[in-house]
Amino acid sequence: MLKAVPHVGLAPSFDETARTEDIKFSPSGRVLAVVATTRSIAVFAIDTGARPIQISRHAILKSSSFSSPHGIDFLSDDVIVVANRAGWVTFYRVPPVEAWQEQVTIEPIHEMRSVWFGRKGAKRETAERRINCGPGSVRVHGKNLFVCCNNANTVTVHPYEIAEGRIATGDGTVIAQAGLEIPDGVALTRDGRWMAVSNHQQHCVMITRRSDGTLAGVLRDDDLRHPHGLCFDPVGGSLYVADAGESHVHVFMSGGDWQSANGSTFKLPAVDVDAFRKTREAVPEELRALEGGIKGIDIDPSGRVLATTCRHQTLRFFEILR
Repeated sequence: MLKAVPHVGLAPSFDETARTEDIKFSPSGRVLAVVATTRSIAVFAIDTGARPIQISRHAILKSSSFSSPHGIDFLSDDVIVVANRAGWVTFYRVPPVEAWQEQVTIEPIHEMRSVWFGRKGAKRETAERRINCGPGSVRVHGKNLFVCCNNANTVTVHPYEIAEGRIATGDGTVIAQAGLEIPDGVALTRDGRWMAVSNHQQHCVMITRRSDGTLAGVLRDDDLRHPHGLCFDPVGGSLYVADAGESHVHVFMSGGDWQSANGSTFKLPAVDVDAFRKTREAVPEELRALEGGIKGIDIDPSGRVLATTCRHQTLRFFEILR
């Protein structure tokens, strides 16, 4: 089960009305990053072992190269990779925590293009709205990057390496496409055996075997509207799924065989009632079904703390109790 965990710290100079998307802990768990489509990334120096959770410093990262940033991950504590919905996948070096100022300008150290990403700024029509075609989610696993992209509704895998401070990336290979419509998030178990993709427009989560890329199962729930961010627990037996259209986080559980998983085991009320209402009222009526809920979700390296983000609720933490 989960319980809410309070935190104390600096009041971040971050517009709470900004539409936040992805959230990610660094490999050490000492830095937490939150992406916003307002072309900014908030980073927090965090101690998840303290009770209340402590945030000692924060900074807002800005770059002229941010192009509707949507997804983020860390290659190391000082290198991030950003998926841009209106662009491509870009890498940056983040200053050490002690050098943070209120606002820090960062410049790209590498940009990864792919035929699967299409051209920068490309858009396409869906039944509900006009959407950006570029990459929306990126996850680092081993020496590979896993990227969700709207251009052709794909998840691609790209090898990367860091040598002498430089980053090199390889061509992408499609590992998931069939049945996807707006893949908003991707997650892998720590052992790399399973991959989960949030299938936003189809109201479900696809689970794939990493060994051969075949579909293992589809996770659905009558109350799951628009799955967005998602993450596995450290042992790969539970999957936490953020619903962008409702106020709950869905928790799916499996004994390790995701072929037999059914509806969510339980639903966690994750968005404050006021924040949910404010977000719904801030968007046009025809888009309200798509907004209000949690967008980004991640578990710290210890496996004890779940962090979430959404518009009007930049940070909220939950403790995982076993």
